[in-house]
Amino acid sequence: MSTYGYFRSAAESGTFPTLAELRACFLADEVLPELRRQEWSSAFRSLAKGLGQPLEVISSDPMVLRRLLHGVTPAMAGFRPGRWRNVLSLVTSALTHLGIIQVQSRIATAPSAEWQTILVLLEPGAERHFHAWRFARYCTVRDIEPAAVDGAVLERYLSDLEHRSLVAEPARAAREVARLWNTAADLHPAWPQCRLGVPDHRLTFSPPLTAYPQTLRDHIERWREWLGGDDPFTNRPFSALRATSMATRLRQLRTYLGALIESGVDPASMVDLAGVVTPAMARVALRVLWERAGQKSTAHTFQMAALVLQIGKYWAKLPEPDVETLRNMMRQLRPAHTGMSKRTEGRVRAAVEDQDRLDRLLTLPGALMDKACRAGPPGQRLAQMAQTAILADILLHLPMRLKNLGGLRLGVHLIRGPGKSITVDIPAAETKNELRITGPLPKDVAKRMEAYIDRFRPLLNPGGTDWLFPGAVPGQPKTGEALRSQIRKAATTQCGLMLTPHDFRSLTGYLTLRDDRGAHGKVQRILGHKSLATTMAHYSGLEASMAIADYGDLMGTLRADAMARGSHRKKPRAASKRASGGTQ
Repeated sequence: MSTYGYFRSAAESGTFPTLAELRACFLADEVLPELRRQEWSSAFRSLAKGLGQPLEVISSDPMVLRRLLHGVTPAMAGFRPGRWRNVLSLVTSALTHLGIIQVQSRIATAPSAEWQTILVLLEPGAERHFHAWRFARYCTVRDIEPAAVDGAVLERYLSDLEHRSLVAEPARAAREVARLWNTAADLHPAWPQCRLGVPDHRLTFSPPLTAYPQTLRDHIERWREWLGGDDPFTNRPFSALRATSMATRLRQLRTYLGALIESGVDPASMVDLAGVVTPAMARVALRVLWERAGQKSTAHTFQMAALVLQIGKYWAKLPEPDVETLRNMMRQLRPAHTGMSKRTEGRVRAAVEDQDRLDRLLTLPGALMDKACRAGPPGQRLAQMAQTAILADILLHLPMRLKNLGGLRLGVHLIRGPGKSITVDIPAAETKNELRITGPLPKDVAKRMEAYIDRFRPLLNPGGTDWLFPGAVPGQPKTGEALRSQIRKAATTQCGLMLTPHDFRSLTGYLTLRDDRGAHGKVQRILGHKSLATTMAHYSGLEASMAIADYGDLMGTLRADAMARGSHRKKPRAASKRASGGTQ
């Protein structure tokens, strides 16, 4: 069996070689043109550089490569966009030649005549029609004509996209094919009339409340009223919850009930709230959640256990032995790691440990606003760019939560003062921890804010509302998801960093503590933590790395001093030897 044949058969069995092994294989293939071998070799090295891993440890398994490449932008990989696209194209062609990839993103083979006959029925210009043409090319390669397409063909296509391609979103690609196919079948009699099932891979862990008996739904409604009621004499061991917190509790309860259904409990048997939070039921549901998390204690599972304990103890009034059992479950599910998540910590480290990327982030607002102002007459695209500059400005200087960021209103939370100054003032009643957010914006930030408000914001605000970030729906602010996507895209494309709006809060704390190791109180006030213990726990991991770095600097200084003292002590001995040698 040839080396290529060996790799193909190994891939078929699920055993994939490393990229280093594949590179050695095609470099030794003298049948391939020398230029092609060198191009592929260079692309493999560039891919390893962009991913920050050696070729020897990167598996050629397409599913692994897809995970590694997810979210990596050219800036994050350290390449220009054109070069990064070329790297990925060359790597894909090499893996296809070696038999690892079977479905390229853009299949070179033209659709068969029968396929082209029906494809022309699709309206031209729609971007998602690309999925239909790729599916047609895929079927042509396998001698599958339109009349033979059915659900099994679509499932095979999805499987090949997932396991033998680098297509970024395999499930979405298959869904688009099914939707296009069914729509075309409805509109065009000449289109094959077989309907394809639209693949739905969404996780249905939270069935709607209508899936449960009316008695349980009534209990849940009364429980919600108990959580948020404003009657000061309500027998409740905590303050009334806000609407957002109540929505979170309800969402958690639905997830818990969904876990019971997943375990085999009949929803019709869930007749009241007390019956679903007994120790026996809690053990079943929490085990499902624990196994879903990879048999690890997570913050999510711990919060679910805490919710069950709260309902069982204070609402359902379970017997004390049952309450103690629920309390023990919660203790056992408490995650060992507290504070900042590993994912957030990794994102913050990526920012602060690469000075070039941090510099690009810190200067991002000014760079975007300057470009928007100098690019000519303002339009929608430039207005969006200026808006992104202001988003980054606020997150860098007043790192507030996404809800408060999206809810900023001119004249309400942003007050213009003398000398073109601007002050941010968000009442305590509108913040998560009921702590007021207030402070003046620096002069350069206020100047950019003025330019955005006067020159660019009117282009995004046809309804004339007072929202700082008006949304697509007239009279409404921009949604949190739209703001999150906007700032995340700017951070990745412009700075090579994967940062969400909430990550800016963690970045603010880290930069403050890096400048002043004991400034925990300052970080607490900036971020609005109610407890200093929260601040201390949140930054424990990053502080450990800073402490080790500080100690390394100390050891370097002490070692240099010791070497200097040693060098000084050696001089008299050397002089003594020379003196004794001269007298002989």
